[in-house]
Amino acid sequence: MVEVYLDWLTQLAERQSAAGTATTLYRHGDLLTCTNCQVITNAVNVQGVSGAGIALAFKQQFSHSQRVYETTCREGRLQAGGVLLIPPAGAGMPLVPTSPPKADWRKPFWA
Repeated sequence: MVEVYLDWLTQLAERQSAAGTATTLYRHGDLLTCTNCQVITNAVNVQGVSGAGIALAFKQQFSHSQRVYETTCREGRLQAGGVLLIPPAGAGMPLVPTSPPKADWRKPFWA
């Protein structure tokens, strides 16, 4: 199912690019070492937990964003469906908006 969705996204991006209407480019490779990315979105939770997988990789790569994200969660200012925009820590670094898609990271989306 995931592969089919990714194939569909790739085909959509190619059609939009060919038509000159693309605003988003889909790439394969290491997300965190993208040298020409202006924005890299990080799906997070509202508990401030980043203990494994891609969340842990973002935490290690963008520690400045992680501190702001954790503080915002502790203060209860980040809600599911919202977006937290944190300015880049330095020149040439991407903007890393964080967005929690659901209220509790332990529960599946369909629950």
